Amino acid sequence: MSAPSASAAGYVSPSGSHVDAPTTETPGAPFVDLTASSSRALVCSYVRRSLRGLVKKDRDAFLDAMKTMIEVEQGQGIDKFGDDYRPISHFSRIHLRGAGGRVSDHMHDGMGFLTQHAALTSEFELALQSIAKTMAVPYWDFTVEGEIVRGAGTLAAAWNTPLWTDNAAEVADGSEAWFGEAKQVGHTVQSGRFAWQTIDKDYDNDVHNAYGYLRAPWNVNDSPYLTRAHKFCNQTIGYELWPSCGMHWNLTFDTGYNTWYQWVWDAGYAPHGPIHDYIGGYTNCGNLQIGRASCRERV
Repeated sequence: MSAPSASAAGYVSPSGSHVDAPTTETPGAPFVDLTASSSRALVCSYVRRSLRGLVKKDRDAFLDAMKTMIEVEQGQGIDKFGDDYRPISHFSRIHLRGAGGRVSDHMHDGMGFLTQHAALTSEFELALQSIAKTMAVPYWDFTVEGEIVRGAGTLAAAWNTPLWTDNAAEVADGSEAWFGEAKQVGHTVQSGRFAWQTIDKDYDNDVHNAYGYLRAPWNVNDSPYLTRAHKFCNQTIGYELWPSCGMHWNLTFDTGYNTWYQWVWDAGYAPHGPIHDYIGGYTNCGNLQIGRASCRERV
């Protein structure tokens, strides 16, 4: 866009209209915002960037908006931020209802995987932008960790990054772990913006666990806090299943896929599924040896 041309009494805006403006002959006259006179429509394009590629200011804006979505309920949020606002609990309930059914997992198995997650992400992004106007939802390229664990030969290497570990975040830019570091005691984040994040308890919800928490029915975790065990019943999972760059490349470029049906079925498993297990894991399992003995006795 070329600069507006000067005139004796003001400026000619890019749209051709004349705008009165202060000149050197009118000292002390108020400043005129030239953009206020334009009738052109402006288009704002958002770009979803890698979480690692965000500058600290933008990353903090994203994470702080998420914190607001945790703390502010829907009615209050709509009054303050507008009609697109939704709290985190809105999204967790939708996801749980789709994924925690006793008959099938509608969110992750079959044709619904990509479309439902894309729709949920779009609604989440609108809620995010009602708070942080300049932000788009960033993406986490977890294939980076896939290369890290394979290079180190251990799953533990995945957690020594700024996303999950305070020391790594401190070295990177002087911050705490971006999503909080889950301590070994209780497997709960105990410092930072996401410290002691609670899980909703609602026996009237369509899906809940045995303790009323909004977790899958087969998840017997009785902790009121969000937990990340990184293990299954205290057993370390091998790092080999962590999705790799090669898995994603094959899913994208392999010419062996002849139908959408075949492709979308594969998308939800090896390139994606293990991440749930690696991050959340499974804890509060009780004494499994006693459980097995009881089963044998009943049989």
